[in-house]
Amino acid sequence: MNRLRVLGVVVLLASLVGMFVYFCLVFFVAPLLVIQITMFAAVSVLLAIAASIGYTLATMPSPRSREEIERELEEELTQAQAKEQDEAESG
Repeated sequence: MNRLRVLGVVVLLASLVGMFVYFCLVFFVAPLLVIQITMFAAVSVLLAIAASIGYTLATMPSPRSREEIERELEEELTQAQAKEQDEAESG
């Protein structure tokens, strides 16, 4: 059997076993504690994603203004035109 299919079957079986264990824990062992841990984990994951986004936005360099980009392009264009003109005059 293909390795990806084997991996898929393993993930499927592990998920089903996990669902059964979670069901048993919630309904037969300690429902309040299991639900509290589950909610804490879910909220923690969402807040970690939000923190990651915030960190990325806070540490990202600020974008250059449109005027700055246009000025750089004009300088490059002027230099390219001057170079072409020099080559045309010398050639």
